Amino acid sequence: MSAQKTKRSGVFGAILGMLGFSGLAGLLVAIMVTPAIAVTGMTANNSIGIFNELPEYATLGEDLAQRVTLFGKQDGADVPFATIFETNREEVAWEQISQYAKDAAVYGEDVRFYEHGGVDTQSVVRAALGYLGFADTDSGASTITMQLIKNISVEQANQMQDQNAKEKAYKEATAPTLDRKLKEMKLAIGLEKEYDKQTILLNYLNIAHFGGVTYGIEAAAQRYYGITSADLNPAQAASLIAIVQFPNSRSLDKEENFENNKVRRDYILNQMHKYNTITKEQLDEALATPIQPNLQPLKTGCMNASVAQYFCDAVVKELKANEAFGATSEERNNAFRNGYDVYTTLDLNMQNHAQATLSKWVPSSDERFQLGSASTAVEPGTGRVLFMAQNTGFNDTLAGGGPGTTSVNYSTDQNRGGSSGFQAGSTFKVFTLAEWLKAGHGLNEHVSGSLRTYNIRDFVYCGGPTGQNGWKPKNAGPSPSSVSVLNATADSVNTAFLNMATEMDLCDIENTAASFGMHPANGNQDPEGMMEKPSSVIGGAETFSPLTMASAFATIAARGQYCSPVMIDSVVKFNGETLTPPATQCNQAVDPEIADAMIYALKRVFTEGTATMARVGDGTPIFGKTGSTDSYNQTWLAAATSTVASATWIGNVVGEQRLNKTNIGGQTGSNIRFRIGKELYSVFNDMRPGENWPEPKANYLSGNNSPVPDVTGQTLEQAKSLIQSLGFKFADGGATASAAEVGRVAHTDPGAGASVPRGRTITVYTSDGSLATAMPNVVGKELSVAQADLAAAGFDPAKVTVNYRGGEQGGTCVVEASDPAAGAGTSKAAAVTLTVVCTGGGGNGNNGGGNNNNKGPGQ
Repeated sequence: MSAQKTKRSGVFGAILGMLGFSGLAGLLVAIMVTPAIAVTGMTANNSIGIFNELPEYATLGEDLAQRVTLFGKQDGADVPFATIFETNREEVAWEQISQYAKDAAVYGEDVRFYEHGGVDTQSVVRAALGYLGFADTDSGASTITMQLIKNISVEQANQMQDQNAKEKAYKEATAPTLDRKLKEMKLAIGLEKEYDKQTILLNYLNIAHFGGVTYGIEAAAQRYYGITSADLNPAQAASLIAIVQFPNSRSLDKEENFENNKVRRDYILNQMHKYNTITKEQLDEALATPIQPNLQPLKTGCMNASVAQYFCDAVVKELKANEAFGATSEERNNAFRNGYDVYTTLDLNMQNHAQATLSKWVPSSDERFQLGSASTAVEPGTGRVLFMAQNTGFNDTLAGGGPGTTSVNYSTDQNRGGSSGFQAGSTFKVFTLAEWLKAGHGLNEHVSGSLRTYNIRDFVYCGGPTGQNGWKPKNAGPSPSSVSVLNATADSVNTAFLNMATEMDLCDIENTAASFGMHPANGNQDPEGMMEKPSSVIGGAETFSPLTMASAFATIAARGQYCSPVMIDSVVKFNGETLTPPATQCNQAVDPEIADAMIYALKRVFTEGTATMARVGDGTPIFGKTGSTDSYNQTWLAAATSTVASATWIGNVVGEQRLNKTNIGGQTGSNIRFRIGKELYSVFNDMRPGENWPEPKANYLSGNNSPVPDVTGQTLEQAKSLIQSLGFKFADGGATASAAEVGRVAHTDPGAGASVPRGRTITVYTSDGSLATAMPNVVGKELSVAQADLAAAGFDPAKVTVNYRGGEQGGTCVVEASDPAAGAGTSKAAAVTLTVVCTGGGGNGNNGGGNNNNKGPGQ
C-alpha cells in the first residue's frame, strides 16, 4: 500500500537518496538469493540497522481474531444461535475460497506474486522514483507478502490487552516510514523462504481488512453479499479486493463509497482479463454489474442472539471466568478472538416453547411494580441446562433499553448474571423432608400442624439453640392438630415442617440441602450458615436462583444423584483443536430409596395438593413443590419428570406487591406459575417422555414407629415415666381446659394410639378442672326450659341433641330422659342427648318446631 513521503530538497540530495535506495533494493535482491549476506558496513543509512534486530521471517499459523459461535440442538442438529466478536472473521481453507477472489488479489495487488521472492524489485525502484519525485506514482512497493507482514503486525497489536502498548504497536505497524518498509521487506523475504505461495496467499485473504470490524474474505463475503467466499463471482470478488487498499473509502457499507470501489474494482477486473483469468464475456458482464451489495447486519453479542439471550450471556460469562478456557483473565478474554465453536447444552425446541409460554403469561413490564419471571430446566443425571427463559428483553448497553429490558439474568447466581436470587418459600421444604427420611422417620408419621409460638430453644443449629422468642408463623391453609407428613407435604403446612425441624438439627438439614447443590445466589455462595435461622425451613431466610432450584429437583428426579449444572458440551477452535469444558460434578446427595420416598410424597402435590392446577393429566409421572413468601411477593413452582427438572419463579424484582391480590393479564398473579407449568410440561412430555420411579420402601412410609401410650388421668410424673421408658421424649404442655381431675393428664400431642418414631417428643397437657361438672336434672321439664338450664350450666347448645320419641313433634314437649343421666359427673364440653315426648301437637318428623331428629354435633 502507498504511503505519503516527505520530498528531499536539492538535486544532490535526491541523487544520493536514489543511489542509497537503489542500493538497498539491490541488497534485498541479494538477500533473496543469498540469505547469509550481511548488511553490516552500510552505516551511512541508519535505517539499514533495522535488519540486525529483525528475525529472519514472520510466523504464519498464529491464531487470528475470529468470531465465537454458539450452537444449540434443534431436532438433533447443531444450530447456531449467537455470534460474538470484536473482529468479524471466519478463517477458511484454500478450497473454500473462490478462484476469482484469489486471482483478484494477485492481479489487483501483486501481478508478479508468483515470480518474486517477497519483494518485487521493479516495484521498489518505481516506488523509489516516486519517493524522490522522479516519477508520478502512488505505488508503495508492497507485495502481497509485505502486506501480509503488515497485517500480522496490526493483528498482534490489536490482541494486546494493555491499551498503551496496543496503541504504540499499532502506530509502529502502520507508520508511513522507511523503517517500516524495510522491516516488511526483510520479513517478507524470510517468509517466502519458509512458506509456499498458496499458504501466503491464503493467509493474506484470511487476515486482510475489509472495512469496519470485518476481516478476512469469508466474513467479507457474508457481510457484503450474504454468501460464502466460495460463491463469489468475478464482480463480487474484485469489489471485495478493491476494499483492502483503502477500507474507509472503499468499503461497501456506505453508499458514498460505491464510486471509489467501482473505479478500483474495474481496474482489477481488467487486470484479471489481461492475465487471462476471466474471459472477455466475463469481463464485460462484470463491468456492467452495478455496485449493489446485499448488506447483512452485524449481529454480535448476546443482545443479537436469535434466541436465549440470557443463556448466551451466562455462557459468555462462563467462558470468561473458567480456567478451562485460559489460566488468566487475559487468556480467557482472548477466547473471544480464537474462533471458538461453542456447542452448548441448549435445547432450542424447549427454549422456544418456554420463552413463548413465559411471554404469553407474564408481561415484560408492569406499571404498578417491577415484575420479573424466569424459568429454567436441567436434565436429571447430567446437569445439562436445557433452557433459560425470562419475561424481559436482554440489553447490556450502558444506556439500557428502557422498561421491559435488563441485563440481569434472573435464572442464575450473581456472578453469572447479576441477580442476588429470590426467597424460595415452601419449595425449600423438600430438604427438611429429605433429612426427615434420612433420620429414619416415615411419611405416614403424624406431626402437629397447629399454630404455636416458637422460642429460642425450640430449634438447634449445629448443637446450639437458635431462633427467637415469640416467633409465631402462619399457615396459608388449615392448621390441623395432627397431620401426616405425607399430607403436610401435599398441603404445604408450614407448622408441620417446623415441628419436624424441631426434632432435628438445622445443621443436618443444611448439609443435606448443600448436597443437593443449594447455595445462596448472592456473592457469598458458601452454603454454610444458610439455615441458621429457623425461618429457612420454610424458605424465608436466604435467596436462591431458579437454576439452583432446578438442579436440586433434578437431583430428586435422578434418584438422589446431584450433578452440577453445565451449559457447554464442547468447544472446538477454528483449527479443529478441541477444548475440554468444565465437566459436571456428580455426587449421591441421598440414597436412591430416600429419593423414591420424596418423589412419592411430592407427586401428591400435583394430584391432590397445592399444584393441582398445573397437572397435565397425560399420564406422565411428575412431582414438584410450590412456594410463596408470606407476603406473596415471590411465587415458585418447581417440578420434574424423569427427563426434565424445572424451576419457574414469578415475583417482585424489588418491592412487596402481593401477587395473590394482583390481577395480571386476567389471572391472579400467584396462579400464573401453574398456567406456565401446565403449558410447559404438556409439550415437554412429548419432547422428552418421562418414566416412573420405584415405589417407596415400607420403612420410609411407616418409619421406626411405636404407638403413643394412653396416659389420660395419670399424674404428670406417672405419664413422664411411662413415656420416657418407651423411648419417647417428654414435654410438659401445661394446663388445659378439661373435665379431668385438676393436675391429671387431659390429653397428649400426638394423641394416644398415634404411630410415631421413638425419639419423638410427646407433649403432655394436664387438666385445670374447669370443664368438670355434674349433669343437671332436666327430666320432666319442658324442652325449652331444659335447654336453658343446660346453657346456664355451661354446656354448649350446639352439642345438645334432641331425640323425639316416636318421631312426633309439636304441642307440649317434655324431657323424658337425658344422657348423661342426672347427677352424673361429666364435662361442660361433652355432648348431651335429650329424649323428648310431645303431646297435643300431631304431625310428624317433618313438621313442627324444635330441633331435627338425630343431628350430631358439627354436622
